[in-house]
Order: sequence, then structure tokens, then C-alpha cells
Amino acid sequence: MNPRKAVPAAVALALVACGGDGDGGNAPPPDPGTCATGLETPRAFASLAFNSPIAMKQAPNDASRWFVAEQGGRIRAFDNDPDADAAVDFVDLSGRVNASGEAGLLGMAFHPDFATNGLVYLNFSELVGGVLRSVTAEFASSDGGQTLAPATERVLLTVEKPETNHNGGNLEFGPDGFLYVGLGDGGGSGDPQGNAQNPQRLLGKMLRIDVDTQPGGAPYGIPAGNPFAANPLCNVGG
Repeated sequence: MNPRKAVPAAVALALVACGGDGDGGNAPPPDPGTCATGLETPRAFASLAFNSPIAMKQAPNDASRWFVAEQGGRIRAFDNDPDADAAVDFVDLSGRVNASGEAGLLGMAFHPDFATNGLVYLNFSELVGGVLRSVTAEFASSDGGQTLAPATERVLLTVEKPETNHNGGNLEFGPDGFLYVGLGDGGGSGDPQGNAQNPQRLLGKMLRIDVDTQPGGAPYGIPAGNPFAANPLCNVGG
């Protein structure tokens, strides 16, 4: 993935409908057209462009705006208007996010109660002391949901990675109200360290945490009924 390439807001819709070209994503996006099946792929928000977008979302129960997360660490917001021609920063973490290769800002999820609590969860890659790690953190809005304040960051989970590829990082809230965190296997061709098959490692897993509880001052709660609920929380004692 080339973090410097600008692509239109209709991210990959044409590829979904007609199939990709298999060149690794380095070619310019194709012009919209009509597939052999008759499906049309009109370009959405033709006056806007973004740098390596990884997610396009709306806040819960609010269709008035779109939010586009860019791999480089910025989230851009704009009005849900086909003629929109300007996007503003919702948050900019580009000075902190390590956006190289497959690393970068990789996941975004609005809290189901964003309208009242202003909370958003991000997953991004960070380089600390030469070690790459995956960070899942909570950020809050202090201006009624217009922007996120970087100073409000509350880190929920950090996981060190041996390689720069296979990051995963997608975030979604389930219908159960819990946050689901998808992590890659940590990198290296074919998962050479076997992280995905190792139940003692978080890499290569789908994690489920309760962001609304902080038992004993912990950064998150473990959902009731989890068979591993009695285990120590991650990041304790290394």
C-alpha cells in the first residue's frame, strides 16, 4: 500500500463489483463504468480525495456526516452531500502513527453512545524504541462531536509486533455492546512464529473487551461468561 497516493472517496467499490487488477493496489483507481453484470459504479463525492483511506464511517444514528480514516493517521470529516468539496480534520495523529508498509492507522469505531459520550476508538501502529506495536486507544470529543482531542487518549491495549506486516487492526462494536479488536499474526510470511495458533498470544486473534467497565482501575473489563475471565489482564507484568 502506498500511503502517499490519493484515491477517490468511492474507495474500492469498483473493485468489489468487478474484481481487482491484482497489482497490489499501486495502479490508479479505474474510471467508474458499467460491469458485464449491469451493475453501475458511479463515483461518490467526486470533489473529494483522500490519502490511503482505510475506513469510511458514520456516527451511530447520524447520517449527516462521513468520516474517512487515512492510513497516515488523520481522520477527515465532511457533510453527507454529494456536492461536498471540503473535508476537515476530525483528529490528526500523523505525527505519532507509524505509517509504513502495512502499518498505520488501521481501525476506527464510534462508541454506540457517541452522541452523548463523544467516545471513539482507534487502532494504530506506533514505533517505540525501535519496536513496532499495535495500540488500541479511546479518544473523546470536547466540542460536541466535531473533533477528537488527542490529549484525551486512554490506552486500552498495546501489543508488540515482530514484523511490520500482518497488522490487522479493524475495530467494530458488536450488537452486544462490546468492542471487537482484530489483530494480525504479527508478520513474517506464513506466520513463522505461529502466533495465530498460540492461545497464549494475542496476535492473530479476534479480541472482545468491555470498554464501559474498568474493574479495579483496569483499562477495560472482560465480558461476563468468558472462560478466561480469571486470568490477569494483558500488559500486566509485561
